[in-house]
Parts: sequence; structure tokens; C-alpha cells
Amino acid sequence: MPASFRPLDTLLPRAVAAYGGKADTLASLARNGFAVPRCFALSGEASRAHYERVLPEPLQPQNLLVQRVVAEEQIAEARERLLAAPLSAQLVRGVAGVLRELDSTGTMGVAVRSSNLTAQQDLAAVAGLEETWLGVRGVEAVCAAIVRSWSNLFNPRVLGYLQRLGGPSAYATGIMLQVMLPAEISGVMFTENPLTGDPNELVIDATYGLGTVLVSGSVAADTYRIERETGWVRDRVLGEKSFREDAVQAAGLQRTKVAPEIAQRFSLMEHQLGRLVDLAQRLERHFGAACETHWAIVEDQLYVLRARASNVNGDKRGARQRSRKAHDEHVDPVDIVWSNSHVAELLPGVSTPLTWSIAKRFSEEGFHALFQGLGCSVTKHAPLLGNFRGRPYLNLTEVAEITAQMPGLGPQAVLPLSSAHAVAQYAHASTETATWNTIVRAPLIASRLSAQHLKLKPRVLRFERVFSEEHRRLRALDLRILPGAALDATMSDVHQLLHDAGTLLATVYGALVLTQVPLHSMLVSLFGDDAQGIAWDLLSALEDPAEDADPARALVRVATLLEDDQSARDWLLAPDATRDFQDFPQGAARDALHQYLSGFGHLSLRAFEVSQPRYREEPRLVLDALRAHVQTKGVTRDLYAKGRRRLLAAEKRLAALSIPQRALLRGLLTVTRHYLRLRRQVHRCLSQVFDMLRWVVLDAARRLEVREPECGPEATFFLHIRELHAVLRGDLNTVAPLIHRRRAQMARDAELPAPPHTFVGYPRPAEAEEPQGARFLSGLSASSGVIEARACLLSDIQDGAIFGAGDVLVVPAADAGLVPLLTAASALVAEVGCPLSPLSGVARELGLPAVVQVEGAQRVISTGDIVRVDGNAGTVALL
Repeated sequence: MPASFRPLDTLLPRAVAAYGGKADTLASLARNGFAVPRCFALSGEASRAHYERVLPEPLQPQNLLVQRVVAEEQIAEARERLLAAPLSAQLVRGVAGVLRELDSTGTMGVAVRSSNLTAQQDLAAVAGLEETWLGVRGVEAVCAAIVRSWSNLFNPRVLGYLQRLGGPSAYATGIMLQVMLPAEISGVMFTENPLTGDPNELVIDATYGLGTVLVSGSVAADTYRIERETGWVRDRVLGEKSFREDAVQAAGLQRTKVAPEIAQRFSLMEHQLGRLVDLAQRLERHFGAACETHWAIVEDQLYVLRARASNVNGDKRGARQRSRKAHDEHVDPVDIVWSNSHVAELLPGVSTPLTWSIAKRFSEEGFHALFQGLGCSVTKHAPLLGNFRGRPYLNLTEVAEITAQMPGLGPQAVLPLSSAHAVAQYAHASTETATWNTIVRAPLIASRLSAQHLKLKPRVLRFERVFSEEHRRLRALDLRILPGAALDATMSDVHQLLHDAGTLLATVYGALVLTQVPLHSMLVSLFGDDAQGIAWDLLSALEDPAEDADPARALVRVATLLEDDQSARDWLLAPDATRDFQDFPQGAARDALHQYLSGFGHLSLRAFEVSQPRYREEPRLVLDALRAHVQTKGVTRDLYAKGRRRLLAAEKRLAALSIPQRALLRGLLTVTRHYLRLRRQVHRCLSQVFDMLRWVVLDAARRLEVREPECGPEATFFLHIRELHAVLRGDLNTVAPLIHRRRAQMARDAELPAPPHTFVGYPRPAEAEEPQGARFLSGLSASSGVIEARACLLSDIQDGAIFGAGDVLVVPAADAGLVPLLTAASALVAEVGCPLSPLSGVARELGLPAVVQVEGAQRVISTGDIVRVDGNAGTVALL
């Protein structure tokens, strides 16, 4: 066999670099006892010799790479010459020798893998320089695959990448001929979650046969999320493994159907999961970093097909130590109760890595600041937020341990008011609601609550002044001309505003929830079953805000002007309307709409998701709301009249109470309204901060795409906040492979079924669909009143086009960005939401019945159904 081909396990460390990064990695794994399929490597020097033999001097790679601009004609000619020229006789003999040796083991063909000699293997693969052909059989086919691999160099994108990389070895590519295994199960394993960056969580994707169907996205693989320190399976999702792909003797790959009874089982057994966890720990010790590996199981033997260290920024060892400490000090993870009731209205759906890294930090900081300020003991390292299938969840067990320290409170009292729906499940959290410790500490907590109440309004007003000044200063900057370090500093300034606003919002919201407990208890004792409806009526009309601070009122003003603007009305009602604001007819209505977008364009659905376009960028939902108003004969100018009438009716109920009862109840109502107003003020600032953060991140994305085109557009949304700072400072040079992996993982999470809204330990497999005959749903009352009307199912912003005036909005979450549509709706039904959320508050002020936490609403109700929404009882019925 010619010396240019070498068995992988014989390559010595001092010489292996000549064979490329992939060969170097696998050779190192083989030398250190990892099970690696048998493989032969071809030195990168062979590719240089081939270029010199086939190409004329002007088309030699080293000459093209020094040109400032390479003509497309030159690239095309070089590629054609390479594809037409055969390999040298020596290389053909070498390939034949390798195949004879591998065939003696009964191989199902070989995998032909290119292995570039650059240090940045991941980026080379993303750029398109490296490629793999599987199930190749016969000398002629293997030689053709090698030629195609070497011809990949002659591509404008690849040449651009190599020009930036430079170096004498940039254009050399080694080749590996790896035996194809008859894999029974294959997959990919990340030793830390590639989307959230959680260093204590392994993510494993597995499917039957070869992993080709998994990498290509042809099948939905089984997904496992495992706590690396304990091996505890946090989440497992059954994939739709309807077919598999295998290497066959004939040549190439063969796709076959998987029997339904097998496809509907998890592909990995418990002992195999255990082996993968052990492998993950061994690989991390070997690489000294988090890593990604492609693996296969043959006759219950686990093989490593390829592996690479992940390019992730951060102190993973410290994070893992903190995670272990939290695990040691806190409850067993199988007993933790998780719920998205609080968080899904702010972050519905799958979050981008950037948003998750920001939201997790500022939420936990705000939570800890709130309760530590009240003198409560908070477990330092306990996770407040968890991420399941890309979706955020709140640790209710931790909330229980905190609220149990508040005199007179406990989970049973607090959670129904703050939207945790499954109190029965919550009972799994072992919490004492009344102890001697809480009784002794009652005076201290009461005094701190009083002090907090007195300081909160001045604190909010002070923050609003600081925020207003910072907002004006930052918005005056021209980000395009700032150097990277200055943009990094600007992002730090915005992030500090986000921290301050988040901490303040948590404090205000916590005070609001705590105030609701005695208010709710008193109303129940006075009015029994009518208590909740009376509570919402008494809170249905705050002081009407000025139009310039109220998006609902400002939108109705635009709709009022449309009554006298026939051209604008015709444009909105036209079935082929593009809904592009630039096409909106000139006139007073357009001017008012422009003013609306100037004042409220920072709002959007999922406003706390940084990647979500704002209304000024994509005003589709605003235009759909205006179209719904136009469909009516007139616009209600007194938007809050119905809410005020409900308040007056509820006030009359109080007249029958005794003077002490009336005084105490009015005092509690005054405090609650006070906190609701403060919450509205802080929430408005927080929405603007996220808008500013998006503004800075988009500019960073523009710069990153220029520097590293392989990243693609808006790539910064797939970095964690620390990584983004490192990129802007120049401390992290190459992020394209990391972004490429996270894009794929986020797309995968988006396809997975959402976990239940509340679960214990880890989410069970997706619940079965509601029976077709289900006609009655229950939830939590968020605004009183009863109405029967047509339902409109709104799953995303595109569905706004089917919304009509007077429809019942049926939505996945009580998202504050739905305010424009709510001004034309007749009621609100949300699968997830809190009675104290901003959108629930708007529904009360508009006098619209609202029911939240209606699990299954989006499955049972269809657009066009007639539904009866009972906001008093918290029920929804299909008529």
C-alpha cells in the first residue's frame, strides 16, 4: 500500500497535522481508547500534488488566493479541469489497497470524508470546503468522491473564506476512508445544551439506522435531555422515526420504512443512555471542553464516528460546580414542579439563545432581590428558570419554599392568584405553610413590606427619569460609525437598563401579588362565589392614561380618522392589500398611524424576544386591527366606558357592608390599584429597553455577517450575551460553527411538541389531543362578564388577517402585544396567562370578559366556532 495512506490509529501526534483536523481528532481518540471505526487517512500533500498536476499555473490555488478579486470564469475553469482529470495511478492503487483491506472485514462500503488542514475545522465545514460521501463502494466511485472533495475548493464562498484565513496550508485537504458501520442506532450528542448553554445538561438525538436522516432533518429523532452529574433524564421526546437509512452491499444507501410499533418506541434503552453519559464525560476530559459527537451503536457496542470541541464562551467548570452545589443543597430534581404559567405570556414559544441568556439572568436577579429585600432566605444557586424543548419554565418548588416564609401565605394561597394552574400537582413540593419561624419573623417582614410600599413609587419615578435620559442619549448615537469596543459599551449600557428595569418590575409585581392575597381572602369571606367577579369589576377602571401613553386609545383615534378617509378604508378592506405601511394612502389617517408607530412602534408580540420584529418594522397586526375597526359602522370613542360602568356597579355592592369592612376593603383596593399603575409604568420602560437591545444587536449582526459571511443574517440572536460581548471586543474570533449548530437545534426544538403547562420532574410525552366531543373548557377568571360570539384562533401574527370586529380572541398566551386586536375584540381566551398580566388588565379596563389558563383552547376551538365566554366563572363553552 502506498505510504500516503495510513491506518488512522498509527498516526503519531507529531505527523498527524498533515492529514487534517478531523483525522487528528479521530486519531487522538483512537490512541486514547475510544471505539472508533477503522479508518485510513490520506495526507493533504496529495491534494497539492493533484492541483499541480492538473491545473495550469494561473489556476493554482496559491495564485488565486493572493488575488484581490478572483474571476468567476477562473473558478469555473479550474473546477471543470479537476472534475475531468483522473487521480494518479499511485493514488488509484492506494484506494484499491485500502478497499481490499476493509472489504476483508465485511464492510458495507466506506465513508469518504474530507479533512482540511486549517485549524478551524468547524468553520471549514460551514463554509462548504469539507464534505462527506457515505456508503461508497468500488475503486472508481471512491476515486470520484475524492476528486469531488478536492474540487470543492473552487467555489467563491470557499475561496473567500480561505483568503481571510490565509496561511500556506489553507488550501490543502486530507481524505479519510472510514468503514461504514451497520448501525442499529445513530445520533448526535452535545455535552452541554447547544441552545441554552446549560453546562450541566447533555442533549442526545437518536434514531434508527444511520444518522444521515437525523442530520438532514428528514426524520424527527428521539431527544433526551440529561443531567450530566446524576444521569437523571430531565426530558425525553419521542420522535417520528417513520423510516431509516442503511448502507447496503449493493452500493450507496437504502431507505426503508420502520414498522409503526417500533417507530413508536424510544430507540435507546436505559443502559445505552448510561453509556452515552459516560462517553460524554470521557470526551470532555479528553478535549478539556464541551464537545459535540456523532455516534453509532452496532451490536450494543458504542462507536464514536466524529467528535469536536464546542466553541462556547464561559467558565463551564464554575457553572458546573454551582449546578452541583445547587443539586446538593436543594430538592431532588425529580420533585421539582415546573410551570410556564408566569413566563409564557412574556416569552411564548421557543426562545433564541440570546433572549434566553438575558431573560434567565435578569429574572433570577429580580426574584432574588425581591425576596431577599423582605428578609426571606433564598437558596443562592437554585435555578428559578428552566428550559424545556427551548421553552422557559418557572421553578414553582423554589417559589413555594420562599412564599412559605411569608406569614399567612403558602402555595395554596398565592399560586391561584399568580396564575399557577395545577395546584394539585404543586402539592408535590414539600412546603410548610405555617411554622414557628414564619410567626417569629412576621413583624420583621411586615415592617419591610411597609418600608417597601413607601419607597416603591419614588423608586419608580426616579427610574423613569433615569431611563428617559438614557433613552434619549442612546437613541442619538449613530451605531454604524461606532468602533466595536464602543458598540460593546453601548450594549452594556442597555443591558444595565434591562437589569434595573427587570429588578424593579419583579419588586412591583411581587408587591402586587402579595397585596392580592388579603384582598382575595376578604372578598371571598364577604361575597362567596361572586368574589372573583367583583374583584375584577372593582379593578376594571384605573385612572385613564393620557393618549400618548395608552396604545389602545391611540389606536382607536386612528380608527376614528379612518371614518372620513375613504381611500384608506378601501385599501384596508381590499382582499389583496399588501399590509405594507409604505402603501398606505396619504391623509390624516396615515399621519395619525405614523404618529402611532412612532410612539408605540417598540411594541410587538413576544416583545421580550429580542429577535422579534417590532411594530415599526412589521405593522401587520396593527393594520389588521384597524381593518377590523373599519368593518364596523362606527368606532367606540369612549373606549373605557364599559369598564367604568362595571366599576360603578361593583361599588354599589360595597354599600351594604359595614363601615369598618368598607374602609378596609377600599384601603386594599387603593394599594392594589397603586401597584397596577406602577407595574404599567415599569413594563412600558422594559418594552422600550428590549427594543433598544434589538437595535444594538441588529447592528452587531450586520458587522458579524460582514466579518464572517458563513454566520448568515441576524446571527447574533444565536449567541449568548457574554459571547456577543466577546465578539464585539474581539475576544471570540470564529462563531459560525457555533451559530450553525444553534440554528439547527432551535429549528429542532420548534418542531417538538410543547411540554404540558405544568409538570413534575420532567415533561411527559405530549398529551393526547382533546376528544372531538369536548365542548367545555375551564380556566382562571381574568375579567368578568359573559358573551357569546365567533371565535378567532390566533397562533401567530399572520393569523390577524382573519380577525374580525367582535371576535373572541383565542390565543396561546396573554401577550401584551395583542392590545391592538383587543380594542376590536369582544372577549379574550388564552391558553397561558396570569389574571394580573398587562393584557388581562387591559381586558378589564375595556370591559371585555377574559379567561386565562384555558389548557387545550387552541386544540379544541377553531376559527368560526361560536363560543360562550364566562369571565365570572372562568369557563369557555362551544355552542
